[in-house]
Amino acid sequence: VMGGWGTRGKSGTERLKAAMFHGLGYETLVKTTGCEAMFIHALPGLPAREIFLYRPYDKASVWEQRQTLALAHRLSVRVFLWECMALHPDLVGLLQGQWMRDDYSTITNAYPDHEDVQGPTGLDVATTISEFVPTRGRLFTSEEQMLPLLQEQARTRGTQTKVVRARDAELIADELLERFGYAEHPQNIALVAALARSFGIPDTVAIAEMADNVVPDLGALKTFPTVVWRGRGLSFTNG
Repeated sequence: VMGGWGTRGKSGTERLKAAMFHGLGYETLVKTTGCEAMFIHALPGLPAREIFLYRPYDKASVWEQRQTLALAHRLSVRVFLWECMALHPDLVGLLQGQWMRDDYSTITNAYPDHEDVQGPTGLDVATTISEFVPTRGRLFTSEEQMLPLLQEQARTRGTQTKVVRARDAELIADELLERFGYAEHPQNIALVAALARSFGIPDTVAIAEMADNVVPDLGALKTFPTVVWRGRGLSFTNG
């Protein structure tokens, strides 16, 4: 069981994780939100299937976590991935500390966001995000500014922390980034690659499996091939 949270890039990171494990031959189920609430079920050797999560009145609820987890249990998947969608600190603690208890967790970043619930300051937001740190688990994060806060929480909970620096993202070869069919943030890729290294999986293998098997979010940044019409080139970008 591997969860993920953060202010930006958390949905894309969960999809990258799922793609990597799918490519390595594990039956995988991932729950993610992004533009729309979805879950992805992937069987080895077959294309991954993305299915909408029904939300009554289009309202999010932590109960959808229980329903998706029950589905993963019925399917007997080897890897269950989930994106934290709670905002209130008590609900974050409920999901991570009681319901899930991750073996591995990722936090992409802790930027100021949802200050009306988690604020009012950026420190308050980061403190709420630190509630996602697992107990006696392993945490991977690419956050830098609020890193001491996350590390202190990890020490308190007996969790090992692996930090992914900006340089790790810059060292990813352009040829590997171009393998993706859309513009994925290098720092998200570096974060999942660090997770893969903890399993003994080389970076190049992990990134190739991510690129070849990922199911991009509906809102992924992608530029489509140029179309020539009446002497003019038309280029469309999903931004």
